[in-house]
Amino acid sequence: MSKRMFFLSVVAVVLFSLSVFAVDGVVLINQASVNAAGGFPYKITVSGSYKLSSNLVLTVGGVDAIDINADNVVLDLNGFSITSVDTICTGTPVASCISTGFTSGVLSNKNNISVMNGNVTGFRIGVSLNGAGATARGITATANNIGINVRTGTIVDSKAVGNQDGLLVQHGAILNCLVQGNPGQGLTSSGGVISGNDVNGNGQGIDVFGPANITNNLISNNTVWGMNVFSGAQAGYGSNTFSNSAGLDIIGTGGTSMHNNVCSGAVC
Repeated sequence: MSKRMFFLSVVAVVLFSLSVFAVDGVVLINQASVNAAGGFPYKITVSGSYKLSSNLVLTVGGVDAIDINADNVVLDLNGFSITSVDTICTGTPVASCISTGFTSGVLSNKNNISVMNGNVTGFRIGVSLNGAGATARGITATANNIGINVRTGTIVDSKAVGNQDGLLVQHGAILNCLVQGNPGQGLTSSGGVISGNDVNGNGQGIDVFGPANITNNLISNNTVWGMNVFSGAQAGYGSNTFSNSAGLDIIGTGGTSMHNNVCSGAVC
């Protein structure tokens, strides 16, 4: 090989290496880098910060898009979309969603994972974070069987629109989210804080199974009930507005009013 050809080859390798990092040291993920790494799922195995630099499209079902297998990871979807064909939703508005695989757009069982700022469509679970200290922020989940699932942590400033079920948190907080047009369960919590959410046009609006503080939510036009606080939940609710749900605005025996709630125009 000539010196000139050798030099050009070295430059090409260096440029390729640099191309997977943003200027701030964040690792970039795009369709080309996923293909170069062996295809989906793209596996994150080192703690740090990662960012999408293109949409990710899965044309063959049966696999996750991104698996996070390390603690302390920040994944910024950077306004891009992750799309699969594993879940098909029918009806306008959505009447049901059927999953053909057990897949996630982003899946992690590790701790201190943050996923933010993007769209996830067509998976069994759009974003599924099962470790401690998880955060889903600024995510729009559509046409998934379950929009966003966080076992222990926070869903904030996100949207679950037109999935089968919308948002699920076992222990933590759901804050300032839009939960709309999910024909199953809109928003489900086993305990924590539920505040500032707009929950409308779902089947079941809010389901609460454990100790929770439920405040300043707008719950409207849900077809089964507005809110069900199940027996033994020991949840308190206050300053919420309920309206136009086909079933009862509030059912269940596990809740205690903290006052200033309004049900269809009357104090409740």
